[in-house]
Amino acid sequence: MSLPRRTLAIASAIVVIAVLALAVGLVMAQPSGGAAAKRTSGAAAQDEAARAVWRSATVEQLLPTSIKREGTETYLRLGIDPDESCAKLPAAFTRELAPTKCTHVLSATYADRTQTVTATVGIVVLSGSVADRLRFFQTWTPDSNANNAAMMPHAYPVPRTIAAQFTDAQRVTWQSQASSDGTYLVYAVAGFTDGRSGPGAAAMAASSGSALSSSSPAVQVAGDLPAAIQDLLSTRIQDSQDGAS
Repeated sequence: MSLPRRTLAIASAIVVIAVLALAVGLVMAQPSGGAAAKRTSGAAAQDEAARAVWRSATVEQLLPTSIKREGTETYLRLGIDPDESCAKLPAAFTRELAPTKCTHVLSATYADRTQTVTATVGIVVLSGSVADRLRFFQTWTPDSNANNAAMMPHAYPVPRTIAAQFTDAQRVTWQSQASSDGTYLVYAVAGFTDGRSGPGAAAMAASSGSALSSSSPAVQVAGDLPAAIQDLLSTRIQDSQDGAS
């Protein structure tokens, strides 16, 4: 039995409407999906650009010959450590980097403008997923770590300079600062140029003694240099990300 023409027309109209609805849905979905993919790839590109800064810039650029801070404070680079391996970090230090891992350490020794304090500054390059690096940033505790003598990075003495005798025995204090994305950790370990010995582990744990007071030049330098290097890193990261976008 044949269907009435009205029934066929209605059926045909339903099919046409369904096809049009499907087509419109696909068209509307494409821009949204494309934008989401673009955003995802853009974030990945920016993250990759940030992680590549230590390779795209030289050590001399990341640890420049001089660093000027607010006021009249200036730090002069005395020498760059040719050893970039993570093995030069204390075991207690590298354990605290979890869930990330150290891949390279760029370091140099500086002196303050008055040549009262020398400090070895290090840039620790970290590897790990975005989530791992964010977790590291959130769990790294600079102040409490600074009281842990076992974590204190080694000094780098520079021959034929005022830091020639800057050995581990002369280390007074250290401080650190992690980048907000957990890609870089900057530290500075400081001591006096007159060769005086640093405090023992018990004094460091208690933060006792004039050498560890907030007014101590060594403490001020140890806190200032990581912030200075992080500022330089942030500028280079931003420039690299702008180029990647």
